[in-house]
Amino acid sequence: MKLALVGVAVSGLVGYCAKPHVKDWWLAREACGGVFPDLVVDVLNADERPLAGTDEQLIEELGSYSCSLEYETDSGRTERLVGIDAYTGRDQQDAGMLRSAERGLDAMTGLPHGLPGFFDGAGHAVLRQECPALGRDDKGRPRTMLVVARGGTTGDPSVALLQAAVTGANRASGQLGCGAKPLKVPDDVLSRDAKPKKVPDVRDSACGAAAAQLPKGTRVRVVGGDTTPVVHCELYLQTPGEERTPYDDDRDRTVNAGLEAYFGDWSTSLVTALDGRRDSNTVMARCEGELVNFHGWADDDTEVSDRELRELVLTFAKDQAKRRGCTDVRPMPAG
Repeated sequence: MKLALVGVAVSGLVGYCAKPHVKDWWLAREACGGVFPDLVVDVLNADERPLAGTDEQLIEELGSYSCSLEYETDSGRTERLVGIDAYTGRDQQDAGMLRSAERGLDAMTGLPHGLPGFFDGAGHAVLRQECPALGRDDKGRPRTMLVVARGGTTGDPSVALLQAAVTGANRASGQLGCGAKPLKVPDDVLSRDAKPKKVPDVRDSACGAAAAQLPKGTRVRVVGGDTTPVVHCELYLQTPGEERTPYDDDRDRTVNAGLEAYFGDWSTSLVTALDGRRDSNTVMARCEGELVNFHGWADDDTEVSDRELRELVLTFAKDQAKRRGCTDVRPMPAG
């Protein structure tokens, strides 16, 4: 009799779970080991597309982990609603970082609360962490993990995707044996340095030392900090043709100079010409055995000389080296 009752209960449960909204709830709950916070999937699936399934894969030999939640299109195909890809292999990380950098530094958005990453130009959330449990590679470099989260219906940064990225990174760290310090799930999406600010207001930021050398009236937008794999200082300089008046936030001013820091051997191709020579506005350094490239640029109408630009990049590089314990800071030869 008890068995019969259990059978009836199970049959009822199967029938209940067959309902579309229950199926969607269950798939959302199970995705990526069930780590996503409440409402993440609701936000990313605001169009209420029917969910089709989940997938989670771990390839230990390659240091690769991925998970995804898929939905069904009107044509019956399945597409990824949200997905996490994580790599501890150096080659895969380098390729991922290059893809993000090539989408444009000007489109990058910093993350809040010191999270070690950024939103790239495609709206993907990118995180890079050290893996203390994996030790060092054969070149003596600390092993790391790169995590890329994709999802949503637009390329705009969203707090839901960032929450998925952070919880997915924590899941991936455990699956890959990375041992990274768990990241705190954020409740907002924009970096505190998202908008251009006056030079005194960025004094303590990653761009502060270089910004101190800039003229009054300059505005600076900071992307990245002391734990991010990329730091970008967007500079809004007054040009000689402009009236020397206090900066008006409502004026239409475009970025006309910039400073960039790329932490990792992957970045060499970004500052190297086809003939193999590095740009003369480049400074090199080493952090934990890994190459770092610092670079700067300025539009002609700023009338910033090559010498002034090289000095600015060198100041930026020395400050970054001090913050991160880098050594062997070397400017590239002029010309």
